Amino acid sequence: AISAVSFVLAPQAWFDWLAHLQVTGTYEGDGALIDIPLLVRLPVAAALVIWGARTDRRWTVVVAAMLGLPLLWVNGPAMLVGILALRPDRWRLPRPARVDARSA
Repeated sequence: AISAVSFVLAPQAWFDWLAHLQVTGTYEGDGALIDIPLLVRLPVAAALVIWGARTDRRWTVVVAAMLGLPLLWVNGPAMLVGILALRPDRWRLPRPARVDARSA
């Protein structure tokens, strides 16, 4: 619904974005680009989200978002750090034991 409203309000922005993707999707630069075409990554990202939704795996959204980047630079996988936020109970440091002043 949000996408539809934004298209109604600014359709040229959507066409400009698609044109931008066509140009940047063929980037040939300094080698910092992971050269897997967007048209290959998008179906994989969509399948990953569908599978993750059906099996209750929230981490798949983060991986799919990374795969769906218009250009996948070598720093793109840094997005995967977001997976850590999904399970904070596994990454917390143990709290030190409390010492009761009355028992000491």
